[in-house]
Amino acid sequence: WRDIETGVQTVGAYRSGDVSARDYLEQVENAEQGELFVSRDGEVVLKSRTTADAVNVVALFDDDDTDYPFSNVQVDANTVDAIRNSVAVRYATDTVTVEDSGSVAAYGRAQQSLNAQLIDDPADASAIGDARLAQTKDPRTRVRRLDVNVRADTSMVPTVAALELAD
Repeated sequence: WRDIETGVQTVGAYRSGDVSARDYLEQVENAEQGELFVSRDGEVVLKSRTTADAVNVVALFDDDDTDYPFSNVQVDANTVDAIRNSVAVRYATDTVTVEDSGSVAAYGRAQQSLNAQLIDDPADASAIGDARLAQTKDPRTRVRRLDVNVRADTSMVPTVAALELAD
């Protein structure tokens, strides 16, 4: 009941007495910079950073009748509250903190902590922090919700029904 990809980052072995399997997989997700979720089939899925970062357009949605229609779009449009410009990455033997000085100057320091205790290389920990900074240091519009009415246009059922959380 799992679909765990082989990632790019080497991590420490799972030892059941140390942490729960869920906590371990969250640490792997942080170290790998991938995506961890439960699929619609009920499987635990871990996508590696290579797969998670790959652009694979599955469906296009718009409001001009060119592609699939949508409604009830909700965004957290450019909110400063979503910014994280100082990232502390705790790895096996220490913690490394990376910051974006331009973002800190513009918006004030907003820190986030990541648990990557499964890795033991400070350079890898810095790379994890840098990757998270790239995603969170600046305001950007993030879509939180998008509704589609498959009853109104049944032609989209095969495409929309096959979407996963990360698609």
